[in-house]
Amino acid sequence: MKTNILFLFLVLQFLSPSSHAQPTSDVTHILFINSTNQDMPWYKSVELGLRTELTKRSFSYELFVENMDVNRFDEVNQKQLMKDYLKQKYKNKHIDIIVTQSPSAATLLSQLDDFL
Repeated sequence: MKTNILFLFLVLQFLSPSSHAQPTSDVTHILFINSTNQDMPWYKSVELGLRTELTKRSFSYELFVENMDVNRFDEVNQKQLMKDYLKQKYKNKHIDIIVTQSPSAATLLSQLDDFL
């Protein structure tokens, strides 16, 4: 849990307008990849925390949320499906920041080398 809080803190520090230049676009596109399903209490609290912190920032953002649902489906198959899905869905949308919620989602992100 401390690792997740530290990771979220680091992401929010990255988003801090005082320490970094603003992106050239008027809107920062943020993709949040969750490895569980959207009904899990842990996931709900993480997403709420992310949304709460983002609303405190002085920049415009658009948050996209994707759920891998590896608890209910085969993780290996879900990663491949999500990899293909994300590449297709966001092929015409520039994503500025990607936040992952778990090791499974982080592993997926590391396999999306041509996505970024």
